Amino acid sequence: MKKRIFVLIACALCLAVFACALAACADKVERVTLDKTAVTMEIGDSVTLNAAVVPDNAADRSVSWSVQPADGGVIDLVNGTITALKAGTATVTASAGGKSASCTVTVNPVRTEVNESEWNAAFDGEMNTVTLSAYYSDTDFVNIFQADKINQRFYKQSSDTSSGSSERYYEYFYVVKEGDKYYRYNSSDAVSWERILIDENIYNDTVEESLIATEEIAQVVSGKYSEFSYKDGAYVAENLETEIFGTVRLVVYFEKGGLKKIVLKPDESIAEEMVVDFGAVDIKAPSDYTQMPINVVGKYYRIVESPTGWVVDETTYFKFNPDYSFYWQIYVGRIENGINYSIDGNLVSMTIRSFIGDVTGYAVIDGNILWNFDSIDDTDDLSNSNTFFYASDEISEDDMKKIIAVKGDGIATDGG
Repeated sequence: MKKRIFVLIACALCLAVFACALAACADKVERVTLDKTAVTMEIGDSVTLNAAVVPDNAADRSVSWSVQPADGGVIDLVNGTITALKAGTATVTASAGGKSASCTVTVNPVRTEVNESEWNAAFDGEMNTVTLSAYYSDTDFVNIFQADKINQRFYKQSSDTSSGSSERYYEYFYVVKEGDKYYRYNSSDAVSWERILIDENIYNDTVEESLIATEEIAQVVSGKYSEFSYKDGAYVAENLETEIFGTVRLVVYFEKGGLKKIVLKPDESIAEEMVVDFGAVDIKAPSDYTQMPINVVGKYYRIVESPTGWVVDETTYFKFNPDYSFYWQIYVGRIENGINYSIDGNLVSMTIRSFIGDVTGYAVIDGNILWNFDSIDDTDDLSNSNTFFYASDEISEDDMKKIIAVKGDGIATDGG
């Protein structure tokens, strides 16, 4: 037993001697180097410093980072990554094994001046991510539109006041592409959402209509570099005459040669202002919504008789909008105010407000065919329809057979 204890003690001593030998072989840190000894940045920029400890087998290779002045607030430092916060200078130090290396960081203010070439280039490029905000004098509500053309996602919130009423109507919607499909999300309170499948044309129309104001504001500023004065980090034009907005005050902001923001004030006598921010936006459609059971969003052209049978009349159509309104166009006339619809299964109820009171009509969605009825009692039999419309400018062979079975061949008589 004593012999066994002696052997164990001897082994422990050997291990201790071996560990000490290893420690003796490990060199002390000779120096610490940085890949940059001086950095010049602008506010908002980030850069990473890389530290090297020599020799490779140094006993203590862990690197610690520090900045001076510690409370200067010029930069933010996290494991060698520097983010410029405000104009000024700072010194970043990397330390290991009693050795250190430093880098001087100079932060310059963001460049807000541009030359005429940069000015023109800013308005010639694509405006892929924008936020348009409109502020009104009679309410604290702000109309906002956001666009992310790269990811094909759009958001808008707006309000409207009914004529002769102080009651305000609120609207919120998203229009997005998800996979190979297009959707619109609607809400009147930004809490309860409904999702509607829309076609690409409706998607493009909505996007185009939503971007009009932004593009119009950009057109006002484009090519007018000489009409602006640079002051306090922005370009200002007082009483600028424009075709679109009349006499306006415009303030244009640039950062690092790129367009940052445009502020347009149409008239000093009214507290109304439009602001366009050009920068990243994070648009996320609601994850909690009610999927509407049927898509009636789009145009339905009227089907009429002709000498050869049923044909589509493109001058007369219903256009259903994803905000549950629609307009009815006949030739060049157009009615769109006070017209809305609701859907229940494949039944569409339509209401038109007029001076004689509300006029209600009904329609049944039958694939691409929209059958119109005067009374809900008539909707059980498609042959009772007074007019019918089609969701394309050309009737398919199968749908033509269906129409003929319900309404006959559609060949116009001499008097028809």
